[in-house]
Amino acid sequence: MIPSVQEDENHRRPTRYTLTETEHGHTWGVCAEAEGLFGQPRRGKYELFDWVPVDGDVRDWVGSRVWLVPDDEGLEPWLLEDAESSGQFPGTGSLLLTGLDDYEGPPEGHRGSVRVHDGHRWLGSCREFARVLPPEQVAPRLS
Repeated sequence: MIPSVQEDENHRRPTRYTLTETEHGHTWGVCAEAEGLFGQPRRGKYELFDWVPVDGDVRDWVGSRVWLVPDDEGLEPWLLEDAESSGQFPGTGSLLLTGLDDYEGPPEGHRGSVRVHDGHRWLGSCREFARVLPPEQVAPRLS
């Protein structure tokens, strides 16, 4: 069984976190801090090809929550929070959009058309989108 970490808010001593094995409740250790344990939120980066805005400039979205809605009705939309874009690439019809992906992210393998909505209105659409993957990161060496 996977171990879990629990924060003890009522604990007044330096040990605030306890690492336990969930199946039998065995305590593996305690610590005062657990910095970086839960990782950084995952920011997704998407290129929207042949972007057609409905109205306004995408720079107005900075800090907004936007939904990416596939035109395929069998697929669920996904949320990007804290969305940012520097606008369309000069000389192209592409828009680069980044944001904090919700827990599900984009539908697996979907590259078709997507419409973008902010919860109140349609912001635009694209013919195709692609997730821009970050470069491979080398895991730090454990000593």
